[in-house]
Amino acid sequence: MSRTRILAAFILTLMLVAAAMVALAGQQAGSQQAATAQAGGQQAADQTDLTFRSGINFVTVDAYVADSKGQPITDLKQTDFEILEDNKPQKIEQFRFIKVDGNPKPGAPPPQEIRNRDDEEREAARDDTRVFVIFLDDYHTRLGSSLAVRQPLSEFIQNQLRPLDLVAIMYPLTPVTDVDFTRNHERIIGAIQKFEGRKYRYEPRNLFEEQYQRAPTEIVEQIRNQVVMTALRGLSVRLGSIREGRKSIIYVSEGLQAMLPPQMRSADASMGKLGNPQAFNPLAGENDSREQTAQTFATADLYSQLRDVFIAATRNNTAIYTLDPRGLATNEFDIDENVGPQQDQSMLTASTNTLRSIAEETDGRAIVGRNDLAKGLQQALQDSTAYYLIGYTSAQAPVDGKFHQIKVQLSAAAKKRGLQVRARRGYWAATMEDVKKAEKATGPGVPDTAKPVMAALATIAAPVQSAKYVRTWLGTERGENGKTKVRSCGNPCRSRRVATSATIRRRDACR
Repeated sequence: MSRTRILAAFILTLMLVAAAMVALAGQQAGSQQAATAQAGGQQAADQTDLTFRSGINFVTVDAYVADSKGQPITDLKQTDFEILEDNKPQKIEQFRFIKVDGNPKPGAPPPQEIRNRDDEEREAARDDTRVFVIFLDDYHTRLGSSLAVRQPLSEFIQNQLRPLDLVAIMYPLTPVTDVDFTRNHERIIGAIQKFEGRKYRYEPRNLFEEQYQRAPTEIVEQIRNQVVMTALRGLSVRLGSIREGRKSIIYVSEGLQAMLPPQMRSADASMGKLGNPQAFNPLAGENDSREQTAQTFATADLYSQLRDVFIAATRNNTAIYTLDPRGLATNEFDIDENVGPQQDQSMLTASTNTLRSIAEETDGRAIVGRNDLAKGLQQALQDSTAYYLIGYTSAQAPVDGKFHQIKVQLSAAAKKRGLQVRARRGYWAATMEDVKKAEKATGPGVPDTAKPVMAALATIAAPVQSAKYVRTWLGTERGENGKTKVRSCGNPCRSRRVATSATIRRRDACR
């Protein structure tokens, strides 16, 4: 298959995936309204009984105020804040201080077990619940790094999270419909302990990867980038549909690469170094102006695609915390990969910069270039524990699809106390197309054209343990006369995926 045909086929796949994700968002948005209504009576007693509305021009901003020691400030009022959009003052219409520690109130019933989607959406909508997704990017994490990061992640789950916190695990190829939240933290730790990175390793693990296993390594890396970015966008939409307040994604990755050095460019990814005449030449590409120019253009293209991730995350009030499992990294490539020192350092900087940009543009934090990962994870938890949720209707009401700057400022009295405020830097406005789609929305439901795509996504094998339980849409079994019997499940199903060397077998138990 030619490179052009591979790219064309994959772009079509991504378009279908995006359509399925949009359909899912519409389905869950309607369910979230009902869940919010049911959760209204469960608001924390010490918080204002206030429902945040949403709309095309309504903007919500999370503001974090701390003193000189970094401790959160909890006694500010609405009059202590001022919001500017594109340097123009905005009227604050809704205001609430959110303080959540993840523990049930004294005398309250124990945390409810998450048994189905209704439980999940109802519990996620509660003000006293924090929502986290740990995104394990095995495509951009080396095996050694994935082994090293298991312990700090597990300790974070075990020691920092509390009974009411909702957590989910996601991989790049996990269908967004299979992201299940739980309060069973031991289950999450078990999944983390099986995390295996495969950066620069191209052995296919499912039918999807087999389709391009013989493509050039550059094409495979581009496909992996697209898969990860599409997954982050879809996850942000999913999170936005179940909760108005802050949601956090802990993105475990060594960063995205815009291009590979000559030593890593094989004409056939399945052949490894055998398909690359420059594989053992450490001088290839060093001080080469053409390589530098190509890197510049490739990086610009990558950031252009990342913009869609930024838009989805900011529109759905989702913060992405990027965690580099390498800690304080000194090199991007191993010594046996024969990459020259200048290219190595250049690409190390480029990959870590993608992590910093993702965090900065989505109001998260970059846990990058530090060996103390636990402290960075604790900061991510603190951001979801105490903050001010502020809402306003944009006076400009932009529908231009452009980025609009937001500045949150404190009053003079608050500044005299030496307080500092941190908030997201802006948002991406909707377009006229977005407005038309919103006007045509009639309620929950998945279009018929999207259902086959969602069913196809459910057949992708998650790159984790064989004992993982997920929901599925279809089941097959041997029928009469050698035919295949197909069974469609209307209610949630449990499916155990058992990976073999050639196929994926499924045992479905519908409830």
